[in-house]
Amino acid sequence: IDARAMFRVCRQLSMQAQRFPHLVTRWHDNLTGAKGYLAIDRIVDGLCGGGTRMMEGGDEELATRLARVMSYKCAGVGLRIGGAKAVIDFPHDHPESTNVLRRFYLAHRPLMRETYLTAQDLGTSMAQIEGVLADIDLDAMTAWDYQHPTLKDRAQEMITCLQQKVDGLPLSEVSSGRGTAFAVMAALQCQGKSVKGATVAIQGFGSVGAETARELVRAGARITAVSDRFGAVLASSAEGMDIDALHAPDGVIDTMRLPAGCRTDSNAHLLTLPADVLVLAATSHVVHAKNADGVAAQVVVEGANDPVTPEGDAVLQRKGTILVPDFVASAGGVGTYAAILNAGIPATEPRQVLDYVRRHIERTTQAVITTSQRDGCWYRQGARNLLEQQQ
Repeated sequence: IDARAMFRVCRQLSMQAQRFPHLVTRWHDNLTGAKGYLAIDRIVDGLCGGGTRMMEGGDEELATRLARVMSYKCAGVGLRIGGAKAVIDFPHDHPESTNVLRRFYLAHRPLMRETYLTAQDLGTSMAQIEGVLADIDLDAMTAWDYQHPTLKDRAQEMITCLQQKVDGLPLSEVSSGRGTAFAVMAALQCQGKSVKGATVAIQGFGSVGAETARELVRAGARITAVSDRFGAVLASSAEGMDIDALHAPDGVIDTMRLPAGCRTDSNAHLLTLPADVLVLAATSHVVHAKNADGVAAQVVVEGANDPVTPEGDAVLQRKGTILVPDFVASAGGVGTYAAILNAGIPATEPRQVLDYVRRHIERTTQAVITTSQRDGCWYRQGARNLLEQQQ
């Protein structure tokens, strides 16, 4: 690495270390003892956005970190809003959870009226959020209408578009998985490899993992392994498995009805398979200091939030593994918002929306890999450096 590149990287790291969130609120519910935090990482064009998460143990640090991740996602797909995240420390299945959510939103009503856009996250649903917001004369897109009064129709277009069917499924259910698949394809292209014939192992077979698999198969890749929370299914042949023949209601694979040429195995073994790409689309912290050295894939793509720990990062970096971070590879859902709200793609054209998502995720993935390799830094840090400059 030359002196100029080193200076550039050091300056970017210094800027990141000095940047604080735009705003963090702390809320306390006197009736239940619930605590809540709204972290606004930055505001762009008057707006910020991010989901509302309800979970026991959620804290200010989590809200702040996820808000920054949201800023990176928005930057990577061209969505002109800043990142934010609401976290409520309360059991999502408690009988009072909806009332707690209502009081949290009521306390933040001025921000939600003018600045903050929200959606579902862990422990909340869009139906629950919309019902609560209606009680206080708001909706999830009120702030968009406030900041862009001449573009109010795009908020309704957004709702309509997410309900449009693509290959038999609503766009809202396929966009994240398609985005992860686009990141896989771009990473392979950066290596000079064709998607056709590439081998891919996928940990997690929920909506993201399953749709990633389907899109990669359509592109000619071979899926050699998939898994759910109970274990893995491996293809006996290098030709891969018939993804459409897998029965996986609610993301759980029916191992009593496996397609021919498949066998069961463990999640731990899936991580060690010598595939071209390993997609982590299950849960957080699955690759860590104790097992990262066994990861055999040349490329790791994060379709879930935080699947690799910092200690796991260090091992993968030492091994020379290429990594596409979660805030790049899992930005497909955010990209649909960018396509409608900023690019103005008609709600009746969901395939044009996915084409927009493909272009942006492929471009960002390729830029992360090439600039990280040029600057001699780890891919996660390289992605942060790049996306800090794009908003």
